Amino acid sequence: MNTKLFYPLILLICAGCGKEAPPAPTPLRPAYTTRVAAPLAHVTRTFSGLVAATESSSVAFQVSGRVVEVVAKAGETYKQGDVLARIDDTDYRAQLSDAEGKMVEARNALSRTQSLFENGNASKSQFDSATSAAKSARAGLDTATKRLADCTLVMPYDGLIGRVNVRTQETVPSGQSVMTTLSSGGSLDFDIGVPPELVESIALEMIGRVAIGAIPGQTFDAVISEIGAEPSGNTTYPVSLTFEAGQMRVREGMDGEVAIELANTAGSVLAVPIACVAAIPGKAEYVYKVDVSADGSKGVVRRQEVQVGGVRENGQIEIVKGLAEGDTIVTRGVHRLEPNTEVLLRPESDVESK
Repeated sequence: MNTKLFYPLILLICAGCGKEAPPAPTPLRPAYTTRVAAPLAHVTRTFSGLVAATESSSVAFQVSGRVVEVVAKAGETYKQGDVLARIDDTDYRAQLSDAEGKMVEARNALSRTQSLFENGNASKSQFDSATSAAKSARAGLDTATKRLADCTLVMPYDGLIGRVNVRTQETVPSGQSVMTTLSSGGSLDFDIGVPPELVESIALEMIGRVAIGAIPGQTFDAVISEIGAEPSGNTTYPVSLTFEAGQMRVREGMDGEVAIELANTAGSVLAVPIACVAAIPGKAEYVYKVDVSADGSKGVVRRQEVQVGGVRENGQIEIVKGLAEGDTIVTRGVHRLEPNTEVLLRPESDVESK
């Protein structure tokens, strides 16, 4: 073997073994992004409210007593004269029996006095006194009869029951409302309060979609039928929407929310998801704006200060200054990013300003 050639070859091999392989390139961090869209001409606003009867009335026992039966059920329909509830009538039956006895005595006394008067054996004043006693006994009997009848509460007209405010074994005074009724020709409203900055956007005949908490998975159409001219105690303006006929599942007293499409009072103000905006303590809010590459697959994030406005109902925040329509911004993990970082883009749906 030619040793003059062998040893240089060994040295070259060993020198090659001492070199490290170049490091693999670090994969780009993915970033979810969206494009800022132009403001919409109309936005959907939601308002909390309560179902109320437009032509409801309260019904009450005209005598006091202990409730022994409640027949009526909220939301059920009844005919005029149908029994709704009863109270214990034991005492009133005793009063009626006593009044009937007094009536018999007064009638007999009047008959005897009249015979005596006609025969000249009783004076005119005695006859008048007996007549007055008979009238008084009749009035007492009529009162006792009515009191006994009032122990049974009946439907005043054809319609449905709105609320039932009484239970069996409960003692109620006379005149206290125990339930509300709605005539068959009446309707139900959904009453809401609208802030002053939005009330000018509300108009009669606008349609709202009402979602009732007690009726999940279903909405009901209602038309704006009344707009208050003066604010209520909580500085909102009262607005009523009337349900379409035949909404039998909707009952007086139910609460919910109504969604109404209104003109966008924010004008040209943009809006982005709240998650896009971060803040440096004591300094301005910011978003991460993306300088997108030519092929749209990646980009470099830049911290962009913004001036924010109000928060909207759909989880978006208004951007008064700092962004423009079409800008691409990061939507997730904003707090974990660093400026000038190259990222791999994972676009989401365009933002719809609402």
